[in-house]
Amino acid sequence: MVKGITIDGIDATGSYGVNVHNISFFNGLTNVTVKNLMVNGLELWNLFRNTQNGRITNNNARWNSNGIYIVGSINNTLIGNMVIRTMVTASVSYPGLIMIAATTR
Repeated sequence: MVKGITIDGIDATGSYGVNVHNISFFNGLTNVTVKNLMVNGLELWNLFRNTQNGRITNNNARWNSNGIYIVGSINNTLIGNMVIRTMVTASVSYPGLIMIAATTR
């Protein structure tokens, strides 16, 4: 469990805050919790890839290029997270939540 930590990035491309990632869904990570973080100035602050039954709870993210990114994952729970001011360029506004082939509850 990762809890109660501030992660302050360098506003650089390729900078990640929390990367919960496994190569294969079938051997995926289960029951991972990311809770009570302050995350600032990263390209991507939270990536869940090929995870099951995880929790992303009560986190505060500011000035990151993207917010919560969930790919190829099922039954993850998101509760009480704040994604404030994702980066905006002249032509692109980045989302606070991205889900690809994923479900939450």
